[in-house]
Amino acid sequence: NGVQTYPQSGYEPPQPGLAILRNLKSYRNYGAGVFFHVGGRLEIDGGYFSDNKVGVWIDHDHSDGVRNMVIVGVSAVYRAVTDDLGYEKSYKWPQRIHCYGSSDDDGVIGIRIDAHFWGGTRATGTQIQNITFSGFVPTPTCPDSTILDVDDRGRGTFFDPRNSITDLTVEDYSSAINLCRAEQSGLVQVAIWDKDGSLVGGGGGNGDGGGFIVSNVSAMTMDDRCVGLGNGTCAAFCAGVCLRVLRVAVPAFYSNTA
Repeated sequence: NGVQTYPQSGYEPPQPGLAILRNLKSYRNYGAGVFFHVGGRLEIDGGYFSDNKVGVWIDHDHSDGVRNMVIVGVSAVYRAVTDDLGYEKSYKWPQRIHCYGSSDDDGVIGIRIDAHFWGGTRATGTQIQNITFSGFVPTPTCPDSTILDVDDRGRGTFFDPRNSITDLTVEDYSSAINLCRAEQSGLVQVAIWDKDGSLVGGGGGNGDGGGFIVSNVSAMTMDDRCVGLGNGTCAAFCAGVCLRVLRVAVPAFYSNTA
């Protein structure tokens, strides 16, 4: 990884502080450009990331921010390098290409959102704002490349819906989101607020077309406004909906909870 808060015990500034990393550059990392792990209230403000396996990976971390930057999956320059090396040398250790040549996580990822925290007052989700993406176009050798996905190592099946995205720009035909790895791990309650619809809702950053990106399962798409985002995404977009978390508690001494 490029910058990481792990190993050791991660980092979380004293409340209510926010630790901000400004104008970072991170490129050609075999892992993540930035790996936030086991902490919280960390923010990246400004920078340029390119040719990393994962641009920003938020893992067991909470209340983070990613703002005002450019994230490139595979640049034209790096693709030319690996093409010149050829298939065998690109995959030979030390591996230069970010697709592993297998069906396991075979692609480059822009931002991977945490699925560990269950909400409450301490964890408030990740806010992603004003990011320009390119280079996440799926190819035959890199089929799982996508701008946004969810860490499939979540804690149970609950997903905090307070993660949000806004003012995103996609400069090419990059895949917007892929929730299939999360679904395969049993995490089928993903809900990410696309405030202005700038990633999948067609809002273009103008404040219109907002809604929620959700797991494409019946429990999450019962509203008529939910539309699947296509094969290979395991995701749907629900325009104009407002989602909230409801916690139901049943006293343990009740013998009949039917």
